[in-house]
This record gives sequence, C-alpha cells and structure tokens, in this order.
Amino acid sequence: MKKISIGVLIASFFMPIFLMMSMLMAIGNTTTSSGPSGPVVPSESEQAFIEAVAPIAQETFKEYGVFPSITLAQAILESEWGRSGLATEGNNLFGIKADESWTGPVIEMQTQEFVNGGYITIIARWRVYDKWEQSVLDHGKFLKENSRYEIAGVFKAKDYREQAEAILRAGYATDPNYANKLCSIIESYELNKYDN
Repeated sequence: MKKISIGVLIASFFMPIFLMMSMLMAIGNTTTSSGPSGPVVPSESEQAFIEAVAPIAQETFKEYGVFPSITLAQAILESEWGRSGLATEGNNLFGIKADESWTGPVIEMQTQEFVNGGYITIIARWRVYDKWEQSVLDHGKFLKENSRYEIAGVFKAKDYREQAEAILRAGYATDPNYANKLCSIIESYELNKYDN
C-alpha cells in the first residue's frame, strides 16, 4: 500500500475549497457597480436629481466659474440627493447658512460640525429658497461673492479636483475629508462629463 503524506492529504482536501472561494470572489468583483471596477449606475430618483440640477449647474458655471461637477457633487452630498430635511423644508441643497448678508427667509435646524478632532451637534440658521433652482444659483453667487474662495484659488482651479481642494481650504465645510468625498461622488457617477 502506498503511503500518502499528511501534507498531500491536507492540500488535496483544502485546494478545491480554496479554488472555489477564489472563483466566487472573482465573480463578485466583476458584478459590483462601483469603485475601481466601474461607475455607479444611479437609481431612478438619483438620475432625476442629476437631471434637475445639471442644467442649472452648467449655467452657473458660465456666470460664476464653479465646475458643474462640483455643484452637482456638493448638492448630492449636502442634501442627500434632495432628501435631507433642509432640502425638503427649505429647498437648500448646499447647506448654506443664513449669515448677516442674507435678507431672505431662514430656518433653524441641527447640524454636525467637525471641531477639535470630533463632531458636535449645533443649531444653525439656514437660507430658505422657493425652489431648488434658486439654491443652485445662490450657491455659485455665494462662492463668487465671498473673497475667501477667490483667495483659496477656487476660480483658478483647472479641474474639479483642484476646485474641491480649494473649496475645502476656503472653509466651506469643517469635515477634513470634504474634498475627497466630493471627488469620490464625481468619479463614481461620472459627473465630470457635465464640465465639458
């Protein structure tokens, strides 16, 4: 009778299992719809949101110089695709607060701010608009009229990546990952096609 080593016996038992797991993982990686393997396919409601905001974003680019992809990504991130409380109650897609320069209606709502390495919850006053279109137009105007965005290089940016970094530098958001989040949204949904 031929002797079989323990190593050969273990390998012959586990090799088929290892091969099967490798195949399943490979199949799983080819069917994902986001990340490095390909763009995310927007849901019906997400596509409707993009189609509602994109033409206005392209118009504001001509007037104010904010890349449409940045406007779209900020609207998506700040308003949760138009579903946030601020978006539904105040038509505010960008989380623009009502500072002393704002003479229109306001709403008070909670928000989280990144302070001293952690998030805190505060009550803030927000701008209110009659419709999303006004919010998109005011977003471009807000960035253009606040000198800190000019100083940070927002309007000298050659592409959406540079503009996202400049918007973060200017202090639009307290989240240190804000620029990366914008770029991830743009790349996942291929929003930079609206920049052409």
